[in-house]
Amino acid sequence: GPYQIHRDYWQDGTRILGVDWSYKDAHDAAKARAVVRAYLAYYGKGKSVIELARIHNGGPDGDKKASTLCYASKIRKILAVQGKAS
Repeated sequence: GPYQIHRDYWQDGTRILGVDWSYKDAHDAAKARAVVRAYLAYYGKGKSVIELARIHNGGPDGDKKASTLCYASKIRKILAVQGKAS
């Protein structure tokens, strides 16, 4: 889907939203966006954009995982080009 959401992420996000959407719905851009927003609002309260990106990439504790540092670096570069680095 448009946000490359793994099945566990989708199931957790739809639980947070209180909806019963099939994993096939992850290909629906509007539903995927709603799941990502709910997931990040739930697990990312008070977090920076980079921490949110790491949570998106690595799960609820993704902002603490070394495995998400490369993804965070890519996001930093994109934000710097857009003048939004944080």
